[in-house]
Amino acid sequence: MFVHDSEKQLFQTNGKFHDGKLIDLFTLPYGPATIPLILVYNDKAGLTVFSDLWPEFAKGKEKNTTEEYMSGHISFKPMKKAANRTNHNYAEQVGDTVHVYTANDFGDLKKGYHESYAVKGTLRGLILYDCCPYAVLESPDGGLDVYHAGKEGPMKAGHINL
Repeated sequence: MFVHDSEKQLFQTNGKFHDGKLIDLFTLPYGPATIPLILVYNDKAGLTVFSDLWPEFAKGKEKNTTEEYMSGHISFKPMKKAANRTNHNYAEQVGDTVHVYTANDFGDLKKGYHESYAVKGTLRGLILYDCCPYAVLESPDGGLDVYHAGKEGPMKAGHINL
């Protein structure tokens, strides 16, 4: 997959676990910016979300238009728990509510986690962009809604069409 804005290519998927069928292109808010992400289906990896490199990872790579970041996985079925690959964040289904947690110290996960936000719904995945966790929940329309921590609680940040 090749992802472009109005001026240039931003990133592309690379490799046998990243290439596949495009399911959706969607955007999420990140401060004043809007970040494009793609949901790709791959026979080996399932539903995977990719974004451009985070600002932290892009230092010295501002002109890199090929490298992507694997931002998360989404399940076809409801999940009890979803974590990012570094375990800095995770989401957990408890009853009818999804609780999203962030590590207290990214350098020492033994220091525990705190709840970032909680939102009613059914957990289907977790997306990460620049250390910010976005919970993916079932939507009444058959798609998926994406939530993040707003100033006054959880806020719907985007939608994924399946």
